Amino acid sequence: MEGFLDSVIANRRSTILFDDMVVTNDQLYKIIDAGRQAPSAKNRQPWTFYVLKGEQKNAIGEMLEQYCKKYSDPNSDMYEGSALRSSNVIRAADTLILCYVENHVQRNWTMDLLSVGACIQNMLLKATELGLGTLWLGDIVFSINNEINEMIGESQRLIAGICVGGVKTPRRLQDKKTMQDIIKGGGEYVF
Repeated sequence: MEGFLDSVIANRRSTILFDDMVVTNDQLYKIIDAGRQAPSAKNRQPWTFYVLKGEQKNAIGEMLEQYCKKYSDPNSDMYEGSALRSSNVIRAADTLILCYVENHVQRNWTMDLLSVGACIQNMLLKATELGLGTLWLGDIVFSINNEINEMIGESQRLIAGICVGGVKTPRRLQDKKTMQDIIKGGGEYVF
């Protein structure tokens, strides 16, 4: 089915407005299984996931909002922008998937981060294929990762969160760099 993957890639958006659709266990299984199929350096598969719904998910949204109010300057990007908005998105989405990477020797760190990135991208694309919206979150990593780990009893390193749910309002496609902007060099590969 040539072109299907192109369509999924082209239609994937970062969703910030979720409706009240319930994400089923079958859908979550398919999303995480798509991540599990991702390539990883030396086949280490360094990822672990927690799937949170309801009160536990909402508690993380509340923790992030409280962090913003307590530690952020109301005039900073952290307060008005990304993190505060993310706290609301977490609560609006049906599901929050927390993505962890194994603690290990430093020399593997970069490759394991890239591996988890590939895993997350597979998950985002599968969710899009299933008609679901997603938002790849980083704010929780930089602000409340210790609090989240304490809440769920985890000692591994939190890398990202993924909000998953029904799309209330689709976002327009964000402008992307052109091929000329990202390919350097010459010869036959000039576009």
